[in-house]
Amino acid sequence: MSVATPEQSSTAQNASTDTRRPVVACQQLTKTFKDFWMRDRARAVDKLDLVVREKEIFGLLGPNGSGKSTTIKLILGLLKPTSGRVMVFDKPTTHVETKSRIGYLPEESYLYPFLNARETLDYYGKLFRLDAKTRSNRIDELLEMVGLTHAQFRPVREYSKGMQRRIGIAQALINDPDLLILDEPTTGLDPIGTRQVKDLILELGRRGKSIILSSHLLTDVEDVVDRMVILYGGKIRGEGTCEELLSSKERTTIETDELDDATIAEIDEVIRRRSSGGKSILSVSSPRQRLEELFLGIVEKAQADRMSTSGVTKGGETASFLKSAAAAAPVVGDELIESLLSNSDETTDTPEQEAPQSESVGEPAPMVESTEETDSELISELLNDSDEVVDEPVTHTPEASAPTEPEHKSAEYDESVIDSLLDGSDEEPENKGAIDRHQRGRPFKIVATVVVLLGLLTYAGFSIVSSTTAENADWVSDIPEMLEDQNGNLIPNPIAQRNEQLRSILDVSQSPINGVISVSLITAFLIIIIWLGLGLTYVGTITLVALIGWPLYSLGGPGWSGLGFVIIGVTLLMLTFTVLLRGLRLALSNAHPITTIARNVLAEAIRMKISLVFILLLAVMLSIMPIMLDADQPLRYRVQGFLQWSTGMSFWLIALLVVFFSAATVSYEQREKVIWQTMTKPVAAWQYILGKWLGVTLLSGMLLAVAGLGTFQFTEYLRSQKALGEVAPYQASEGRMMTEDRMILETQVLSARKSVNPVLPFHPMDAEFDAALEAEIAQERQLQTDFNPTPGMKAGMRMKIFEEAVSDYRSIDPRYEGYATFSFTGLEEAKRLGQPLTLRYKINAEGNRPDIFYAVTFVFESGAIFPRKQTGLGFSHTFTIDSALINNRGELNMQIYNGELGLDRDDSFSLRPNPGTMTIPPDGLEVSYQVGSYAGNFVRIMTVLWIKLALLAMISVWAASFASFPVACLMSIAVFLIGESAGFVQSALPAWQMDTESVVGVFRTLIYHFADTVSGFFSIYHELKPTQRIAEGRLLGWGQVSSGVLVLSLATGVFYFLSVYIFRKRQLAIYSGQ
Repeated sequence: MSVATPEQSSTAQNASTDTRRPVVACQQLTKTFKDFWMRDRARAVDKLDLVVREKEIFGLLGPNGSGKSTTIKLILGLLKPTSGRVMVFDKPTTHVETKSRIGYLPEESYLYPFLNARETLDYYGKLFRLDAKTRSNRIDELLEMVGLTHAQFRPVREYSKGMQRRIGIAQALINDPDLLILDEPTTGLDPIGTRQVKDLILELGRRGKSIILSSHLLTDVEDVVDRMVILYGGKIRGEGTCEELLSSKERTTIETDELDDATIAEIDEVIRRRSSGGKSILSVSSPRQRLEELFLGIVEKAQADRMSTSGVTKGGETASFLKSAAAAAPVVGDELIESLLSNSDETTDTPEQEAPQSESVGEPAPMVESTEETDSELISELLNDSDEVVDEPVTHTPEASAPTEPEHKSAEYDESVIDSLLDGSDEEPENKGAIDRHQRGRPFKIVATVVVLLGLLTYAGFSIVSSTTAENADWVSDIPEMLEDQNGNLIPNPIAQRNEQLRSILDVSQSPINGVISVSLITAFLIIIIWLGLGLTYVGTITLVALIGWPLYSLGGPGWSGLGFVIIGVTLLMLTFTVLLRGLRLALSNAHPITTIARNVLAEAIRMKISLVFILLLAVMLSIMPIMLDADQPLRYRVQGFLQWSTGMSFWLIALLVVFFSAATVSYEQREKVIWQTMTKPVAAWQYILGKWLGVTLLSGMLLAVAGLGTFQFTEYLRSQKALGEVAPYQASEGRMMTEDRMILETQVLSARKSVNPVLPFHPMDAEFDAALEAEIAQERQLQTDFNPTPGMKAGMRMKIFEEAVSDYRSIDPRYEGYATFSFTGLEEAKRLGQPLTLRYKINAEGNRPDIFYAVTFVFESGAIFPRKQTGLGFSHTFTIDSALINNRGELNMQIYNGELGLDRDDSFSLRPNPGTMTIPPDGLEVSYQVGSYAGNFVRIMTVLWIKLALLAMISVWAASFASFPVACLMSIAVFLIGESAGFVQSALPAWQMDTESVVGVFRTLIYHFADTVSGFFSIYHELKPTQRIAEGRLLGWGQVSSGVLVLSLATGVFYFLSVYIFRKRQLAIYSGQ
C-alpha cells in the first residue's frame, strides 16, 4: 500500500528566479478587433504578460473564445497587436529567419487539397531549405510515425479530418523545431492519435524542446505540461504548474489491494480515534479502468491480428530526428525492418553499422544556405540509370500495421501515372512497369540520343545533296535591267526588279537550310524528351495517334481529313505542353521559398485542371482554325486571317486565365487560411508575392509557347498550300514566275518590314488654319449674332477644318490639276540597304464597284513614270520600285495622276483622265521594305506578349493581396481593357470638346484630362501592337522590344512593391474573403 500526499511547496521554480532563457515573451499584449467604422468590436487579448522558457512544455487553457488562438496568432505574426509587444527568441514576430526554428499546427489542418501527403511534407520542407536527402529521410519517418505511409500518394482532399490532422502534425515537425506551437492538436483525432500526440510531446520535452500547447480539453494538457495558464476574457485567471493548481491539501488518498468491510471499519476507527472524532473515511470505491485504456487495448489487439483497414494504421515510433540522443539509437538495414515490424514498446538494441548516417541523431537539421547541392543532386538523379526520380520515397511499411486494399493501390497507381505525364510528379508508385524503368535508364537514353542525331545527320546530308544535284531553274530572260521612260530617261526596269525579288523568295523557299533548321529543332526537342525519361512514352503516344489520325487525314474525305488533322495537331500540342511543364518543374526543384511556391502554383494549376482546360481549348482552336478557312480565298488572306485570329485569340484566352488564376491562387489561400501554414515558415512577404507571380508567369509562358509553336507550324502548313493561280505550291502557271497572291504573301505578310506613310504638307496649327477658323467663326456670327465659342469649341472647329483639308488633299479631281503630290521621309536606311521597295496603294471611287477599273500613273522626282492601267477599286495593289529613286535626303517624292499620262504626237504629255474623282484613304498609301525575317519577328512578338501577360499577372496578384476574388478579377480586367484600348482613346480625344464655362463643360474637361492621362500612361503598352504587326508583317525591332519591355517591367515592379507593402500590412488571420 502507498500513500500520496500533496506537496506543500511548489515543484516549479519561481519565474523571477528561473534562469532559463525566454523563448516567447509577451508584455502587456492586447488585441482588439474593430468593425468597418474602426469601432471596438471585441477585445480578444487584454494586457497579457506571458513568458515561455526554453525546455518547457507550456499549456494555454481556457474555454472557447478565451483568447488562446488569438495569442498564438500574435506570437506567429499572423495578427498584429493593438498594443504591447511580443518577442520570440529575442526577435520581433516580423523577423523571418526566426520562423525557421518554429513548428506550428493551427486549430484546423489548412492544407493544399491538390497535393498528396508526401508532396505536402516536401513542400514545407523546401520552405525550410532542407536538402533533398534530409527531406526524403524525414518524410519517410514522419509518414511512418503518423501512420500514413500506405496513403501517402492519395490527395489530401480525400483524407478524413483525422488523417489531415496527422499530416498537419507531421508538417509542424519537418524542420525539427526548437519551438513547437500546437493549437488544439488532438481535435479530430481518435484516442490512438491522441495518445500518440501526448507521447510525442513528452518525447520532445525530454529532448529539450519548447512547446506551447493550446487546448480546451483539460486532460490533454494535464498529462503533458510543465506549467500552464488559464485564460478567460483574454486575461490570465490562473497560472502555475499542474501540481500547484491541481493538488488538494484538504484530503488524502490511500490506494491498496482489495479490503473487506471489517478492515475498512477498523481503518475508519483508527482515523476517528487519532483525530478525536474530527475525521473519518468519506468514501470507499473500487478503481475503474479508463475508457481510453479499454479502447487502446481493443485496437492494439486488432492490429496484432493484422486486420485490414483503409483508414489510419498504427503509427510508428517517434521519428529518429525528433528523439533525444539516448532514445534514438541508430537502427539501419535489416534491423530497421525488424524494429518497424516489432510491436514492442522498447527500442531494439542494434550494433553499430558501417553505413553512414544521413544526419546526427538528436541534433537539429542544419539550414542549407545554398541550393547548389540540391541542384546537383537533381541533375544527377535525372541523368542516372536508376529507377528513381528526385525525392522518390523509399518507404518501409510494417506488414502488420499497414494492410493495403487492392483497390486503393490501383487508384494510387493510376493517379500517379497521370501526374507523371501531366505535371511531372516526383513521387511514383513502386510498381512501375518495365518499360518505364527502361526509358529512365541511362543506356536507353544514350542509345536513343545517338539514333536521333544520326537521323538528323542523314536528313541534312540528303537535303544538301538533293539541293546540289537539282537542276537550277532558268530565271534569266531577255528582260533588260534598264529602260527608257516617256522622257527618254533610263530608269530601273520594275519588271527586272520584281523578278530579282521573286528569285530571292524562291531561293529561300527551296533552300535546304530551312528544312535542316526545322529538323534540328525537332531533334533537340526529342533529346529533351529522352533525357526527361519519357522517350518510349512519347513514341508510343505519337505512334498510336499517327495510326489513327494519319489515315483519316490522308485517305478520308473532307470531313474525315479535318478530323485527322485536328487529332494530330491537338496531340502534338498537348505533348509539347507536358514536356515544357516537366522541364519547368525540374528547373524549380531546388529548396528555396520563391521557386518552391512557384512550383506549387504550377501543381495547383494542373491538379485543379485549370490550365488543362485552357491548353485543350488552345490546342483545339489552333488545330481547327486552318481547316475552317475558305480554300477559295487568296492564300495571303487565309494566312493573314489565321495569324491575326490565332495570335489574338490565344493572347486573350491566356490573359483571362492569368487574371482568374492569379487572383484565385492568392485570394483563396487567404480565405481558406492555407496561407497560415506558408507564412509561419521562413518565408518573407516579398518571397511569397514573387513566388506566386513567377509561377503564374511561367504558366502563361508555357501556354503562350504552345500557342506560338502551334501558330507558327500551322502557318507554315498554310504557306505550303497552293496560292491563287498556282498549279502547285510556289509554281505559277506557265509563263509566270510567281503569282500576285504568293508575292504579297511572301513580301508583305510573312515578312518583317518597315513601312513609311506619306507626310502631310500642313499642320493643324498653321496660320492658314487660323484664318480658316476666323472665317468659320465670322460665318457663324452672321447666323447667330451672340455666337461666342469657348476654347474647347474652337479646338473642335479647328480639327474639323483640318480633317476637311486632309480629305481634300487625298482626293484627286481629274477636272482640275488631276494629280496630288506625296512625300515619304525617313528612308535613309532603305537607301543604304539597297533593298527593293514595295509601294502599296488603294483607290476609292464610284462606290468601289467591282466591274470598274481605273488607270493610275505614278511620276517620281527623278522623272520616272510608272503607269498602272488596271487598278481595281477598294482594295490594295502593290508594285516594286528601286531604292535608287530615294534622294540623298532620304525622301521619296511622287505625283499620283488620276488617269493615264502619255506622250502626244508633239512629244508633250497629256492626261487621259478617269471618269470620276478618286480618293486615297488614310491607310491607302505606304512604302515598305524588308529588314528582317518572319521567324525572328515572330519570336520578338511572342516575347512582348509574354511581358504583357507578366504585367497582367502582377496586377492580379496585387489586387488579390487586399481584395476578394471577384473584386480582384474586376480590377485586373478593367486595367487590362484600359491598356488594350489606350490607342483608340488617344485617337478619339482630339474630337472631344472641352468647356470650362458650364458645369457640364467642366465635367467634360475633367473627363478629357483623366482619359488623356490614363491612356497616355498605357500608350507604350498599346503602341507595341504585337498582334497587328504579326498579321501585317510589320517589323517589331529589338529597340522597340527593349523599350517596351523596360516600361512594362517598370510597371510590373511598381505593382510588385505595392503588393509587398500591402501584404506586410495585412493581418492574415482576420481575412474574411468578402
